[in-house]
Amino acid sequence: MDTNWHRGIRRLVAGKFPLASSPRALQHRGIMHRLLLPWLALGFLSGSLFAAEAPVRVLVWDEQQPEQKRAYDGGFLGGAIAAHLAKQPGFKVVSVNLASPNQGLSDAELDAAQVVIWWGHVKHALVETPRVEALVQRVLDGKLAYIGLHSAHFAQPFMRLMHERAKTDAAKLVPAGELQSAKFDFSAQLKRAMVKPDAKLTPSLEKVDGVWRLTPPGCIFPAWRNDGAPSHVKTLLPAHPIAKGLPAAWDIPATEMYAEPFHVPPPDAVVFEERWDKGEWFRSGSLWQVGKGGVFYYRPGHETHPVFKQAENLRVIENAVRHLAAQLPTTATATPPAKKAAAPSGRLALPHTENFTVAGRPAFLYLPPPEKRSSPQPWIFYAPTLAPYPDQAERWMHEQFTAAGIAVAGVDVGEAYGSPKSHAAFDALYRELTEKRDFGAKPCLFGRSRGGLWTSSWAIANPARVAGLIGIYPVYDFRTYPGLARAAGAYELTPEQLGARAAEFNPIERIAVLAKAKVPIALIHGDVDKVVPLKENSAELVRRYQAEGAGDLVKLIVLEGQGHNFFEGFFRSQVLVDFAIAKAKEGAKR
Repeated sequence: MDTNWHRGIRRLVAGKFPLASSPRALQHRGIMHRLLLPWLALGFLSGSLFAAEAPVRVLVWDEQQPEQKRAYDGGFLGGAIAAHLAKQPGFKVVSVNLASPNQGLSDAELDAAQVVIWWGHVKHALVETPRVEALVQRVLDGKLAYIGLHSAHFAQPFMRLMHERAKTDAAKLVPAGELQSAKFDFSAQLKRAMVKPDAKLTPSLEKVDGVWRLTPPGCIFPAWRNDGAPSHVKTLLPAHPIAKGLPAAWDIPATEMYAEPFHVPPPDAVVFEERWDKGEWFRSGSLWQVGKGGVFYYRPGHETHPVFKQAENLRVIENAVRHLAAQLPTTATATPPAKKAAAPSGRLALPHTENFTVAGRPAFLYLPPPEKRSSPQPWIFYAPTLAPYPDQAERWMHEQFTAAGIAVAGVDVGEAYGSPKSHAAFDALYRELTEKRDFGAKPCLFGRSRGGLWTSSWAIANPARVAGLIGIYPVYDFRTYPGLARAAGAYELTPEQLGARAAEFNPIERIAVLAKAKVPIALIHGDVDKVVPLKENSAELVRRYQAEGAGDLVKLIVLEGQGHNFFEGFFRSQVLVDFAIAKAKEGAKR
């Protein structure tokens, strides 16, 4: 199956370019314009009806390599693009860089933009993951479009967007008869790595032990050469809006060479192709629909060559911005659906969400669809329930839970860090669900980050009420996070007193209670997590389980090179989800 990935997707999109415009439609608009022009001149049509369109809002993001100054008269590449667009009618342009506040990617800046233009080269890893995910989610939601330039093929946003597109394509490649019950594993890490010309093309999909496993797109190519040789650009789709006003062919006098194959999902449209005198070629202007937004990659643009001082290349960017912005779905007239209860700001909302109060504390409940509910109802006890949590990063997991007939619930106890006083609210939620709503007697507990302190401390106090635990980089030792100084107040002790009583209160010191009660656990943790260190938390839990002869009851997945971040592998672990579903169902048996 993996060898047919690109061929299969090409067949699916053959003859269809979702981001292309119809020449017939363009002709029709021209006719209408000629018919209406005399009426406009006579003033019979109101100005309000034909008001000028709002400008396209553009955010130009540039890593700002010092070498750019050689090619851009002492300035930067991003500045040259921003200055050009600002001079054109119909644009509102903001130029930011890696050194800007919030790295130029604050929620306010992203919300104010329709199109982001991105140039980066050697500092991709310095861009903060939450900011990348905020950008990617807006593209998926159709609130933003993205243009990647040259070495931004390795930029985090582009790689993530190509991964999202690959996941969408993967479902189309599974035989129709299997799709309903198919299980996918999209947890493989994105890696920046070089490839040889004969390397297997990515993305690829293969079935292993009944699970369809996706190898993400590498967003790389086997050869490059920065000798300043000219390239020859050919317009493959002259009727496409991005090709408007451009010649059938033009030369870029000096540029870096990239050589196919480009390890990305097959594009919906390839507008431009680039060739070199030594025989190499590249799909240099490619378009994808990703979620509800558009993505365009334009290959030219090495920082040592003045590529974006050339009129043709600037015209490509200008056209791409206008086109991608025009393709964004309009929501101006949409009416938001009525809600039974408003969720806290930032929290994930699913179709069957209930927000309520228990023991004077705010609580939430994600219910399965009515046809998937059962009696007793299997459920997952989630933490930390705070204003932003559960969040969008966890959407896939909670959708998997509810689709499998599993409810998810949690109660906000504030920053209690596992203190005994928080157990009163947990107990109240447990009684509300098990005694009044016919939920299962033993939920599976799910602790993310500091939520590990919440779930483990309650589980240790109530081992007979627990079917299992799962955790995403969970905290089990409050000395590592939040530290004694911050945690002490929640325990109504001084830091010195809390340290002295760690054996009484610290979950990791008491984890043997769960091992002796044979409570199964599944965890996922990054090996370079500096916020919640692996060694003192998840790995220490495994060690203590093993010391009690219960090592076979705990599974720890370690993600190499990952810290305390929003890497998708943490939140799309089929192993973790399947474990939680199985344990929740076991806990609901009478």
